[in-house]
Amino acid sequence: MDSSRRELIRKGASIVLLGATGGSLSGLLNGCSNGATSPVYGVEICPNTCTGCGTCVTSCSTHAILLPQPTTFAINAELCVDCGDCQSVCQPNAVSIAVKKFTLNSSRCVGCGDCVEVCRAEGGAITWEKDHYSVNSNCRAGHCSQPCITACPERAIWKEHGQMHIDRDRCTRCGQCVQACPYRAIDAASVLMDASRCTRCGECAEVCTYSAITGEMPVTDFAPQIDLEACNRCGACETSCLHAAIESEKHLATVDAENCSACGTCVDACPFDAIRTL
Repeated sequence: MDSSRRELIRKGASIVLLGATGGSLSGLLNGCSNGATSPVYGVEICPNTCTGCGTCVTSCSTHAILLPQPTTFAINAELCVDCGDCQSVCQPNAVSIAVKKFTLNSSRCVGCGDCVEVCRAEGGAITWEKDHYSVNSNCRAGHCSQPCITACPERAIWKEHGQMHIDRDRCTRCGQCVQACPYRAIDAASVLMDASRCTRCGECAEVCTYSAITGEMPVTDFAPQIDLEACNRCGACETSCLHAAIESEKHLATVDAENCSACGTCVDACPFDAIRTL
């Protein structure tokens, strides 16, 4: 079809649409009116939902859709904590991350509870098994110099009726009394870790001053990366990352009205419903 005939058809379509809308197009263009729209006889691309994936570009036989380059995503290794959140939401499996596995060494844990507090705001994977210190039947208060009293910086331990007692309100669960007792008569507080609920944020390991929680990388360690060939530019990885470790360079598609035939092929091809006919 020559350009003059195409223009005549387009003008005719404009007149019909204007008549149907009472001479006003504001209702049609309100959603996407930042310059990325085509005239009323073609199609428009909504910048609010366009992800710059490029699917519409390859679907258009008249080459009427312009995209400088597809949106790109990359992982900043310095900010990435290898939590795997982005990997879990990526439908095309374009994200590769060697996820850390965090483990709790109960023999080093004194039950201070710092990890419980930080994990409560994350996945809630660390919970109390026993949230206080107590004295067990091994206590021989009458046969020792009560080193637990001396060791306690909070003066939370006292002797009464030949038995040692711990004031839960004053006890900070520092663990020093446990180390001082020669009879292993003090039971420390303790926590449990549910690996299935762990978000691998690593905050528990950071606050643990007793090195009881450690994060280990898999044997096949590698730098986190995104395969842009497989990536569909949905942006889910960027939204899911709580550590701002995923960086993007956004590019949006526009329509060249001179070449658009309003065939609707790009509308059907767009996986994000970002294109509509006018």
